[in-house]
Amino acid sequence: MVSEDLPTISAAFGQDVWIMPEYQKTMIGSEHAALYYKTLFDGIDITHFDKALTETIPVDALKIDIGEFTLRYTAADATEAKEISGHYVDVWQESASGDYTLLAQAWNFDSVYPEVRETNMFDTLPGVHLAFTPSVPIDTGVAFDHLAVDLDNDAAMIRQQPDLLHYVYAEDAVMYPHDSEPEVGREAIKDFLEGYTSGWPSFDFIKAASHRIEGTSPYVLSLISYNLRWDSLDTSGVSIGKGIRIMKRNKDGSLRTYRIISMHDQ
Repeated sequence: MVSEDLPTISAAFGQDVWIMPEYQKTMIGSEHAALYYKTLFDGIDITHFDKALTETIPVDALKIDIGEFTLRYTAADATEAKEISGHYVDVWQESASGDYTLLAQAWNFDSVYPEVRETNMFDTLPGVHLAFTPSVPIDTGVAFDHLAVDLDNDAAMIRQQPDLLHYVYAEDAVMYPHDSEPEVGREAIKDFLEGYTSGWPSFDFIKAASHRIEGTSPYVLSLISYNLRWDSLDTSGVSIGKGIRIMKRNKDGSLRTYRIISMHDQ
């Protein structure tokens, strides 16, 4: 990253890799992923980059790396250096030869960084809003399980019942929310969700969806999106985004969210 070595970075991409940045659309495919990084390197001068691995979770032939990062840079049109930090999830897929390629890459930030959120550096890139693309067909048991979790979440939010949102999480879950530090454990997630949603307006449409599901048991990976619409006396709007979620199957067969990272599209 510091040497802006695009060929080396691109060599890790799988053919259908998904790059899922905070505040930007999702870039799908190795060609578009490389274009994202080229645009990044053209727009900023990176002076420091560090990734610290926290844990690796196996999901069948996948390995999911989770950790934190720090990036120091100077924008091309600025003189003042900036430093940002956050958390990342890298999903690696093992090939028949034993090599690993990147299937998906996501990151968000542990605080609000207006200069990152407001940049138009990537506006012309061919990204997609996952929320406006088809979700997985409900033709397997695990897809049905994911749909049940998503519908339960949607119902609790649209009914303004934040005290129910935490029930889809495992007791040892970790949430990596937008613009915030991680929340560790279901009780901490419960407190966070109740506070985070306390000022929300009434929603007239909510849909969480899974667009790719990998694995069976004990862990299942899904690449997800959300689409929210609200309308009140003071404000109205739309919020769309995406995320990576790892579910854990309990002894009774039910799935609970074990790890989740969420990113805005805009």
